[in-house]
Amino acid sequence: MMERPMRALLEDAAAGRLREALDRSGVLLMQQPDCLYLLVWRAILIQAQDSAEGPTLEEAEECLLRAHATDPNYLPALEELAHFDDAIRPADVKAQTFAAAYLEKSTRPLEETREILNGKSGMAC
Repeated sequence: MMERPMRALLEDAAAGRLREALDRSGVLLMQQPDCLYLLVWRAILIQAQDSAEGPTLEEAEECLLRAHATDPNYLPALEELAHFDDAIRPADVKAQTFAAAYLEKSTRPLEETREILNGKSGMAC
């Protein structure tokens, strides 16, 4: 259902049409307000815009925090929160907290991937 509109959003972003991508992300989030992927994408697009007329950095932070609150294990939200806080408030401990959580939560998937590469995975599909 969301595949084509999401593809259009990504194509707009890749082509540098940030206003269009932001508009699409807003519409899509109204349809699916807890979509983690969209929340993170909208935050990234807000930060990338070169105009002060669009959504604010506060909205970008709200999107990231909402994604994190919805799923504290969602790695893209943790990663973006760490980068966001480091860029906006470099002396704030929140960036370090999010970065540490990202590293902690990403360790298991990395170990599982290494096991697969080494042929030691016993996980059945």
